[in-house]
Amino acid sequence: MGTHAQREAHRWYFGGEGVGLDFTTCPPTVVQDGLGAGTFEGAATISDPVTGDLLFYTTGNVIINAEHEVMVNGEPSGLTNTMSQNTIIPKPGSNTIYYVFTPDVQGGLVLNTLYPDAYGLNMAIVDMSLDFGRGAVVDKFIPVRPPPNCELLTAVRHSNGVDFWLIGHVYGTNEFFVYAITEDGLSEEPLLQAIGPVIDTPQPGTPDGSNFDAIGHLKASPQGDRLAFTTFYNGTTALFDFDPNTGIISNPIPLLIGKGGYGVCFSPGGSKLYITARDSAQYGIFFDADLLQFDLNAGDPGAIQASRFPVFSPNVGGFATMRLGPDQRIYVARASQDLSPLGDEYLGMIIRPELAGAACSYVHNGVFLNGQQGSWSLNSLYETGGTCGNDLPTGIQTPPSPTKLTLIPGAGCLEVMWPDGADPDRLDLLTSDGRIVASLDVRPSTGRVSVPTAGWAAGCYVLQVSGPQLVQSERFVIPE
Repeated sequence: MGTHAQREAHRWYFGGEGVGLDFTTCPPTVVQDGLGAGTFEGAATISDPVTGDLLFYTTGNVIINAEHEVMVNGEPSGLTNTMSQNTIIPKPGSNTIYYVFTPDVQGGLVLNTLYPDAYGLNMAIVDMSLDFGRGAVVDKFIPVRPPPNCELLTAVRHSNGVDFWLIGHVYGTNEFFVYAITEDGLSEEPLLQAIGPVIDTPQPGTPDGSNFDAIGHLKASPQGDRLAFTTFYNGTTALFDFDPNTGIISNPIPLLIGKGGYGVCFSPGGSKLYITARDSAQYGIFFDADLLQFDLNAGDPGAIQASRFPVFSPNVGGFATMRLGPDQRIYVARASQDLSPLGDEYLGMIIRPELAGAACSYVHNGVFLNGQQGSWSLNSLYETGGTCGNDLPTGIQTPPSPTKLTLIPGAGCLEVMWPDGADPDRLDLLTSDGRIVASLDVRPSTGRVSVPTAGWAAGCYVLQVSGPQLVQSERFVIPE
């Protein structure tokens, strides 16, 4: 894989009132300076890959610059907001050009009346060298695919570390489309692959007439080797293998969630899959919701299905999309308890997403958004890896903390010690570019743990220690 600092997802803006999260600190800081534009879904934000500084964000129908002003030629920039799957991809080989993709809404039912000829999957092009570095939209409503397409849309970095794959799904079929994005731009034709369940809403009346299952969420694992999706009404859910070298999708595993679906997220190491589910009979209202976990290491497809675990079911309100943060925790967008079209003033948080069952430590009121409402989406950017903070050259910040970690590298092991009262519950060992190489549960705390490092390549690594109120990172070196 190519080397990149992986700070593209260090800032998220997702609230209809301008709220967001800033991961240049550990833990992230709640920010309230965004231009909410009244949206309740469709958020995507991208930051500078080296510094983590905000570049721009979008709601799907408007693109907003780092000064929280509408970008030049940035409104309208897409057909409308979708559930969650507007996405931003940097053009390979360029430091200034970005592609913004906006899929169909509900399989092509919703059109932009100002641009009646623009329909289906569309693309806008942003040039960050313009308007004194604030960026400008230089082209938009570029047709990519005609409808009907699902709102499922994601991107995966190519195995060469430079290029990307843009992945979506045709509504009413079991067909994926996969476009290559290289220094030459977007490939003219996609790789079409018929695999997995058909995405459709056969029920008569409002469900079928609204193409409800065109609404959904498609995500890739952080390693780029798996895909999963779920759909809004029938909860059609499936897991796949993905080859980031060829773009080939294989090994479909249908999963039953028992309800309509909304959000999808993999754990940092790719061993767990999380799905948010909701009562389909309520249409757009969130009742009878579940946060579900599947253990992807359980064995065959039957064993993976049998591993389904209800992590949490709120009494009021519900869950929307999820996003893996640079701090290796999963953040869960919550639908408002007052049933308004905006999100809740809290985000849920899965503290230890690699652990099975209740040990994943879900906190329902995980992040207070300082009284502002969030949205049903968080940041529909491709998975970037990395860790929170941006002070160290490796991309890891060691924040000020009264907790003193003692690291003693030895022959084939790393001794880690911490004082009484630190109370960590998890250690993650990462490469300098943010790839997790080992995770350990250190509960109950003994104040010391030995981490085997035999066979690890020489170089700089990062130890990240976390607990309910603690996120701290330290660097160490394995010598040649």
